[in-house]
Amino acid sequence: MALRGKKSIVSRTLGRLSGPTAIGVDRRKHYQYCEEIPPHPTERETMPQIKKPAVRDRILKSADRLFEKKSYVGTTLAAIAKDSKTSIGSIYIYFSSKIEIFYTLYTPWFRTQIENLEKSAAKISSPEERLRHILHVFWYEIPTARKGFSNNLIQAISGAEPGQRSFDLLWWASDRLMNLIRACLPAERHGILSGRVLADILFMAYGGYSINYKFGFPHERIAEAVDLMTALLLGKPVAARKLDPMFGYRIDGPADK
Repeated sequence: MALRGKKSIVSRTLGRLSGPTAIGVDRRKHYQYCEEIPPHPTERETMPQIKKPAVRDRILKSADRLFEKKSYVGTTLAAIAKDSKTSIGSIYIYFSSKIEIFYTLYTPWFRTQIENLEKSAAKISSPEERLRHILHVFWYEIPTARKGFSNNLIQAISGAEPGQRSFDLLWWASDRLMNLIRACLPAERHGILSGRVLADILFMAYGGYSINYKFGFPHERIAEAVDLMTALLLGKPVAARKLDPMFGYRIDGPADK
C-alpha cells in the first residue's frame, strides 16, 4: 500500500526515457556508431531548415582536411561535425551521407587534374612522348597528388551501396582520356580504343596505383609500366627487361624474334 499514489521505479524510468529530449540524446549516442543512417528527426528537426552557404563550405573544408589527413575510412561524420563546429544533424541538412561529401570534393578536384593533363599534353609535339606523358600523369602524378588523395576514392566506392555510386565522373574522364590517347596513335591503331575496354584497363591500373602509393610502391615500376603500355598501344616491339626479384620472376632474352 506504500506504493499507492506513487509511480513505480519502472514507470518513472520509462517516463524519463519516453520524453523527446531523452530519446534524442539516446539516438545521438547510438548514432555515433551508425553514421550512415540518419537519426529519427525530432519535432524541431522536421521543421523547414534554411541552408547557409557558409555552413556548407565549413563542412566541406573540414571534410577535405580530414580525408587528406586521416583517409576516408578514418574520418567519421562526428569528426567532421566537431571540426566544422556543427552537429551531425546539421550535416544531414546539406548532405545525405559521408560519400556524398566526398564526391562533392573529389569530382571537381579530379576534373581539374584531367583538364590540366589535357593542357600539358597539348604542349608535347611528339606523339610517342605525349602518350608516355599522359600515362605517367594518369598512373603516377594524379594517384600520388595530395598525399595519395585518390586512395580515398577506392575506400569510398569499395564500401558504397549500389545506389550511392555514380558513374558520371568515370564516363566523363574515360572520354577525355581516350580522346587524348587517340590523338597520339596512327589511324590504323584506333581500333583498340573501341568499346571502352582500354579505358577500363587504364582505370583499373589507376585504382591499383592509388592503393599501392600507400604501400610505397616504387616509382620505377610505374615507369616500366608506362614504357610497356606506350609500346603496346603504338604497336612497337617491346624491349626485354629483368624484373625485380621481389616479384618472384624474371624475363630474359629478346622479347621479339
